[in-house]
Amino acid sequence: MKSKICFFALFLLVCSCEKKQEEEETLRYVVVEDVTSTIEVPSQYFSGFSKAEKEIEISFRVSGQIETLPIKVGDRIQKGQILAKLDDHDYQLEYKEAESKLQEALAEKRRASSHYKRIKILYESDSASRNELDTARADYESSVANVEKAMATQDLAKKQLSYTTIYADKNYCEVSEKRAEIFENVDIGQTVAVLSCGRKYEVEIAVPETSIAEISVGEQMDIVFNALPDATFSGKVTEVGVVSDGGTAYPVTIALDQYSPQLRAGMAAKAIIYGKEVQEPALVVPVEAVGEDKQGHYVYLFKPDANEEGIAVRQSVEVGDIIPGGFQIRSGLKEGDLIIVKGLRFIRDGKRVKRLEEKN
Repeated sequence: MKSKICFFALFLLVCSCEKKQEEEETLRYVVVEDVTSTIEVPSQYFSGFSKAEKEIEISFRVSGQIETLPIKVGDRIQKGQILAKLDDHDYQLEYKEAESKLQEALAEKRRASSHYKRIKILYESDSASRNELDTARADYESSVANVEKAMATQDLAKKQLSYTTIYADKNYCEVSEKRAEIFENVDIGQTVAVLSCGRKYEVEIAVPETSIAEISVGEQMDIVFNALPDATFSGKVTEVGVVSDGGTAYPVTIALDQYSPQLRAGMAAKAIIYGKEVQEPALVVPVEAVGEDKQGHYVYLFKPDANEEGIAVRQSVEVGDIIPGGFQIRSGLKEGDLIIVKGLRFIRDGKRVKRLEEKN
């Protein structure tokens, strides 16, 4: 019995080793590029965050208790959709009361008009006095004024009733904040939710006073987001602040040229401002090819052997500024080196990989 147990344990150990070896031998496909040099363009980059093209704070124009609030953060809003609704019972009563008073005023106007016409005929036939005519006319004019007042009151009550429901008046909006709940009493103008609207996003950066004079409206910039390291967005400066934010930096707004469904308001971003004077050639590698850990920045070299296969070798590098095309490399690489730019997720030092030709 003991020998059977030992044999079974040995069998499991062998299977485990074979499985591990099989996993070790699994080739990962990677995309490889040559390290090239480019004319260095001095650059600066400034931190900021993304925001929607337009942010709308929705609120009621009347006060009351929230009866319906069918939205939640992240919802995409369609034009005409109900966003929030108050308990409108009191406003319904006010409208019905205003409508009733209008009907009474109209009835009084008809009576006063008929009486005035009758007195006027009698006056013209010397059957009524001037005083009676003046009194009848005054009553009629007063009834006309009362009707106008009642109509205005009814119109106001109707509007207030309509204000108890908030409808979306735009497409391409998302709920970014929700600041109230059902059964909560809200005042006039109190924000119930915030909508982020628009097909494109903006990035607001803080530019130090030493650099703000170099930025002008209409200037093009490149934007990279921490959450989307493989993508670079282009944008145009739309606003340059003239008042600092309380420190020594000025707000600058950049409108992105393209839309991406991956973008969200509040994402951390960096705007790259390229200089206008060029310097000596510099090695450059794509931003996505450079990693960083406690040991510093690094890339993976591709050391080929045969049949497009090779070994991934970790190489420490010293990076410089972000320039057009990626990171400037100060040391650790030379022109012509092969580096892995895609497929890095499962790569480690010494891992066998297979080169994949990327299709354009």
